[in-house]
Amino acid sequence: MSGQNFWGGPTFSPETDYQWRDNLGSIEHDDFPSLSTTPDRITVGEDLSWRTSAGERWLSEQRETVFSAVDVQEQSWQLDFATELTNVSDRTLDFGSPTTHGRPNAGYTGFFWRGPRSWTGCDILGPDGAGGEAMMGTSAPWIALAGQHDGLDGGATIVALAGTSSSSVPLKWFVRSEPFAALAPSPAFDEEITLTPGESLRLQHRYVFVDRICERGDIERIAKGASL
Repeated sequence: MSGQNFWGGPTFSPETDYQWRDNLGSIEHDDFPSLSTTPDRITVGEDLSWRTSAGERWLSEQRETVFSAVDVQEQSWQLDFATELTNVSDRTLDFGSPTTHGRPNAGYTGFFWRGPRSWTGCDILGPDGAGGEAMMGTSAPWIALAGQHDGLDGGATIVALAGTSSSSVPLKWFVRSEPFAALAPSPAFDEEITLTPGESLRLQHRYVFVDRICERGDIERIAKGASL
C-alpha cells in the first residue's frame, strides 16, 4: 500500500522480483470496544491501527467478527467478517498487490485463509460446475474448498461467500491448492483501490465451515442458504 508492505515478508517489483526492504508496516490491536453473546451467537468488535515502518498511522480499522449458525445435523458453523478501513493520514493511499505491480496470479489482499499441510491438492469448486485452479482471479459469488485431514480425522469443507466491497473495484478470488491451500476474496487482486484522506473501504465476507467433505449438491445448497 503506497510503498508500505502490510503483508509481511519481502516486497515484489518487476525489476528486482522479491526483495527485503525497510518498508514493513504493522497492524496493531487498539481495543475490543464490544463483545456480545447469546445462546447461538458471539459478536466481537475490534479497533486496530495500521502504521508505517516509521510509525505513522495511516489507517484506522473497525472489525466485527461473528460466530453463529451452529448446526449439529449439518455439522457446520458460520463465520462473518466485516471491516471498515478509514484513511486517517493526510495523503491519498493506494491499495494493491503483487499482481497490480506486475506478478501474475499473486493478487493476495484482504481476508485470507491458509489451509493446513494436509489440504495441499484439495478440491476447489465454484458455481455452475466451475472449479479447479482456473478459479484464480475470477469473480464468483462463492468458492468452496474440500480437503482431507491427517490420519483418521476425515475431511472438511469451507464454503466462502465473496460478500461485498464498497469499492467499485470488483472482488476477485485468490484461490489455489498448490503448493498449499489458500483462499481470499481479494478486494485489489489486479486493480488498485484508492482512498483519499477521510475516505473508507468497507468489506463483508461469510465463511461456512462443515465438518465433512461435501458433494457439489450440498455445497450449492449451503451457499444458497448462507447468501448475504
